Amino acid sequence: MKNEDTLLRLNGLSKRFFQGAGQTVRAVEKVSFSVRRGEFFGVVGESGCGKSTLGRLILRLIEASEGRVFFNGEDITAASKRRMALLRPSMQMVFQNPFASFDPKMPLGASLEEVARFYGLSRKERPDRILELLDYINLSVDVLPRLPKELSGGQLQRLAIARSLITNPAFIVADEPVSALDVSVQAQLLNLLSDLKRRLNLTMLFISHDIQVVKYLCDRAAVMYMGGVVEIAGVEELFTRPLHPYTRALIASAPKLNGEAPYPVDTPDPKDTPDPVDTPDSMNPWEAWIGCRFAPRCPLRDDRCLSEPSLQAEGGDDHSVACHRNR
Repeated sequence: MKNEDTLLRLNGLSKRFFQGAGQTVRAVEKVSFSVRRGEFFGVVGESGCGKSTLGRLILRLIEASEGRVFFNGEDITAASKRRMALLRPSMQMVFQNPFASFDPKMPLGASLEEVARFYGLSRKERPDRILELLDYINLSVDVLPRLPKELSGGQLQRLAIARSLITNPAFIVADEPVSALDVSVQAQLLNLLSDLKRRLNLTMLFISHDIQVVKYLCDRAAVMYMGGVVEIAGVEELFTRPLHPYTRALIASAPKLNGEAPYPVDTPDPKDTPDPVDTPDSMNPWEAWIGCRFAPRCPLRDDRCLSEPSLQAEGGDDHSVACHRNR
């Protein structure tokens, strides 16, 4: 049954990359959550946890190994190329590196116009739409005849955001859109995204390794570790009452403002960082740590954490956690 408040729903989404010598990289493993209309939903975790792969799976830029993706109530997991082409205007993406997002030899105005033409805007509509979006992102028309190398990273990322909005999409995946920028420019971009959310009622999946950025911008967040989601909650709830030891470690590692007390946490064991690659001649770590993928590094683990499945359990209103110790 379709939930009118839910725009995106993932059900057991997984991605495995097969390498030589029988090796398998389990990049995303059985991820399930929903994103509501008009919501900024954060996905946060350290580098290599599968965040970017998850974003590409959702938009079907790569194909899932198993699981299902529902967009606006429709199962798009096995949708045809023709059907996905019809859905593309509603599902856009902002990539991490703004300098790699544009053709270096093409004026930026031409790049934007090419996208508008590709998605069916008429010759008359294109200039008006581009000027409207420049107003949204607070850039002047002077940038349009310039090449990407002539602009700063912050200006280019503003244009990348504008490009994603050309089709007035229902949903945007933003993959680390501020991580390549310096701190002052990051703040400007985050304020821009927050303003666009209010102005356009945007729905966004915001991917970041910085939990403080997610706290500032997002309504809810999923914490990823080793390809799986270990906790989901509203951002205020996540910071005031984190239930998973890994979430607490992420919060403790985030930079603190002057006078802000450090977050108390037991330090995870860095020596026991698991390898997501399965090999025929080694014990499968995903089977050994089926209870909790963080267990080998967790200072609070017990035998149950290693031996029993730990499914997401309710920890309060709209708060779920995959942890035996904090159900």
